[in-house]
Amino acid sequence: MKVPIDIIFMDKRKKIIKLYENVSVCQENDTCQTYNSEQASKYAIELPAGTIGKYKIDLNTEIKIY
Repeated sequence: MKVPIDIIFMDKRKKIIKLYENVSVCQENDTCQTYNSEQASKYAIELPAGTIGKYKIDLNTEIKIY
């Protein structure tokens, strides 16, 4: 990726199970860090960095996907 992002992982019921805020850009020569949910996830949503904080998203936030 070329810009920092926030990542939201959700399970099959669309419940948020893991959040990562402001994931930094991986440079070409760096060993890039990986991000996972630690639990089984079905969805991963990548958003512009700062979105989780701006909308006060936490593990109890309900997100509807249509």
